[in-house]
Amino acid sequence: MQYMNNKNKGFLRFLICKEGKDFVAVCLDLNLIEYGKDPLELQKSIEEAAVSYLETVKKEKLPDSFLNQSAPEKYWKKWEKFQRNSIEKIISSKNQLKQSNNCLISTTQQYNKNFCSC
Repeated sequence: MQYMNNKNKGFLRFLICKEGKDFVAVCLDLNLIEYGKDPLELQKSIEEAAVSYLETVKKEKLPDSFLNQSAPEKYWKKWEKFQRNSIEKIISSKNQLKQSNNCLISTTQQYNKNFCSC
């Protein structure tokens, strides 16, 4: 499903996956990508980066196209696979990384015009 985000409302999808020995956190709708060792710290960091990005777009009155920046296709494929696996409830807690294409966390967050006091 493709969302059309704007300064008044939208959805941001996040994905955290293991890549090699590290983890990558991706905000799929803003093309923000971070790397690190701890997936929980990455989740907090990528969400903070997304909020900061949203605030900047709103404060600087940048075009809504800045809120619809697609991440690389490889991350969308991982998102889709993670969603399919979650829906089918195939993932067991013991082998979650192997079953879900090395993805640990997948979230969607909604925002509205009141997300920032800019």
